[in-house]
Amino acid sequence: MNNTQSVISGRALGFVFVILIHAGLFYALMTGLSKTMVELLTGPMETEIIEESVKDDAPPPPPPPDFKPPPPAFVDMPMVSFDSAPASAAIQNVTNEVKKAPPPPPPPPSAPPTEPRQDPRRPITQPEYPATSVRLGEEGAVILKFMVMPNGRVDGETISVIESSGSERLDKAAIAEARKAWKFIPGTKDGKPVAVWHQFRVVFELKKARG
Repeated sequence: MNNTQSVISGRALGFVFVILIHAGLFYALMTGLSKTMVELLTGPMETEIIEESVKDDAPPPPPPPDFKPPPPAFVDMPMVSFDSAPASAAIQNVTNEVKKAPPPPPPPPSAPPTEPRQDPRRPITQPEYPATSVRLGEEGAVILKFMVMPNGRVDGETISVIESSGSERLDKAAIAEARKAWKFIPGTKDGKPVAVWHQFRVVFELKKARG
């Protein structure tokens, strides 16, 4: 009987011991002791990140073009020979041209010729009044233009009527008198008599013709 009690007591103690061990383990797990024990048993853990290379499916760039520098430009320079004789001749020509005197200035324009004028010793005569014009009562003034020659005479071929008197008979009478009797002191240029154009006015008045 005592043996049976001893066996029962030993088993009870073993059972209690097992329960205590489990309780301790449970406590250790709760307090982090188990983690410390695991680290002690397994040692420190190292983590390594391996970067996976990404394959580029794009085609490789084309190779650079084979650039060849152009050949240097070649200019065929003509051979020039310098002759001292033409150079000296050219210098002599230039020297001669420099030594030439400038042309003289043109002479000043000469003064215009003087106008013909009446000679006080031989005044211009009045044309004869046509009888028909007196009877018809024609009167007026006519202006003649003509060339006075160096001798003072009127060039009859140059006479023209600048302004008519209104009567052809009176105009013709003035022209006839100029060709026949008129003489002027001729115009001069540089002190010499020259032919000069001149105008003259002839007046026909009835009261003088009838008086």
